[in-house]
Amino acid sequence: MFEIPEHVVAFLREYIDSVDQLEILLLLKSKSGSECTAEDISRALSTPTESVISRLAYFQAVGLADMKPGPVPQYQYRPKSDDLQQAVNDLGEAYGKYRVRLINLIYSKPIDKIRTFADAFKFRKEDS
Repeated sequence: MFEIPEHVVAFLREYIDSVDQLEILLLLKSKSGSECTAEDISRALSTPTESVISRLAYFQAVGLADMKPGPVPQYQYRPKSDDLQQAVNDLGEAYGKYRVRLINLIYSKPIDKIRTFADAFKFRKEDS
């Protein structure tokens, strides 16, 4: 049975918080070498343009995309490192084969974050 590579799981945990974010990244990647607008992506994925703009700004900030400013900004998939490029390539392959497993990983993240946050407030019995 195919296991999702650990670097893909690590990438998901660090960079992806929702399925729409994942699909926006993979769509942007599929248009490698081309520029597209937030509205292009919005239409392709039936996602609100404001959400797409927010996701693209995030991808630009973390080094996964570039933005060409203008009256209508143009975005292009451009990972800042070979490791990020490989992780996204492998993520796309895994998403094509194991979509439900990856979606489950994404949706399990908030529980992990909440649990970590809650653990920070646990009272410990002091040593006497």
